[in-house]
Amino acid sequence: MYWLNYREQEQQFKEFQFLKKYDSDLHIWNDLIVLKFKLKVILKYTRNEYCDLDISDFNNCTLAFKNNITGETELCVCFWIEYGIIGMPAHQFIEIPPKERKHWKKFQVKTRDEYPGIWKI
Repeated sequence: MYWLNYREQEQQFKEFQFLKKYDSDLHIWNDLIVLKFKLKVILKYTRNEYCDLDISDFNNCTLAFKNNITGETELCVCFWIEYGIIGMPAHQFIEIPPKERKHWKKFQVKTRDEYPGIWKI
């Protein structure tokens, strides 16, 4: 199982290009936007043999998506946990495989008032 096909890699590249831009309406660089998720989002990965979840340090957590053939890490996402909420910069969210993003968006904590620009991603 490969987490990203060629088309998804191209899409990921375009998303990284978007994050390099400055949002003049919000007066913030797009890559500084923080996305927030309910802690339940990572339950799916606790017993997944193709993922390694490390939450031993709440300020520096990682979720690695592994290749099922080689067992090597293909993608790795860094995040933190604070008050039962997962926080991650927008550039880390792009590292989540597209087929998994739908799952993550179900658990997203709506922060429209803080950063209306996050809905562009």
